[in-house]
Amino acid sequence: MPFYPYPLFLGLAIGVALNEFHKKLKLSSYSLPVRPSLFYFSILFIFFIFSKLLFLFSLYSLELSEKLIKDSNFWLGGGFVFYGGAIGIILLIFFWKKQNPNHSLEYLGPLATSLCLGHAIGRLGCFFAPCCFGAPLDHTHLFSVFQQGEWRHPVQLYESFLLFILWYFLTFIEEKFNLKGIKIFFLYLFLYSFLRFFLEFFRGDFIRGTLFIFSTSQFIALLIFTFSLFYYFFYMIQYLDSRKK
Repeated sequence: MPFYPYPLFLGLAIGVALNEFHKKLKLSSYSLPVRPSLFYFSILFIFFIFSKLLFLFSLYSLELSEKLIKDSNFWLGGGFVFYGGAIGIILLIFFWKKQNPNHSLEYLGPLATSLCLGHAIGRLGCFFAPCCFGAPLDHTHLFSVFQQGEWRHPVQLYESFLLFILWYFLTFIEEKFNLKGIKIFFLYLFLYSFLRFFLEFFRGDFIRGTLFIFSTSQFIALLIFTFSLFYYFFYMIQYLDSRKK
């Protein structure tokens, strides 16, 4: 009987992330910008579409992209870029905010921690698939694994481990220091983009393409890191000004 680890862990990641978000939402007084069923469907649909689109965009071959678009196995199977889904969700949040400017963004705190937890579980699926594999490594190395015909860095496990730590850290910060909403969301983006930039040096799946000297994900990580840094810079200015008053 064949075993398909990728869809199994993908389903597990989605289920755990949604449960985490729903649980935190029930324990708080946060409200969603739309009714819950539409919110969950929109988040999943946008994440799916944008993660697939960025995967196609980042391929080194236009011919391969056109071939995959016509292949039903691509749309029903692997081929996701997390940053594509994350960008899609951010655009969706901006859209909802524009539709209802007075609505609070407090729900972004639980959304960030839930995304982080789901991502950590999803990366385990990448390891067992195996996809998103690491760069070649000497087989005598303590952490080497045999994937795609070579001994490689288990970069999927590196990332999963770091994401679990990040999830725990964000949850701790959220509860201990009462940091909420958009502040937690940008902290998540800031820290993950930092981690992802350096993890990319251990990746070996060059099919994702490059921009200048960086991989596509490194380039996006730099943009998100810079954007998040500016947010916290202006936030600190506002915070210090309020303390003076």
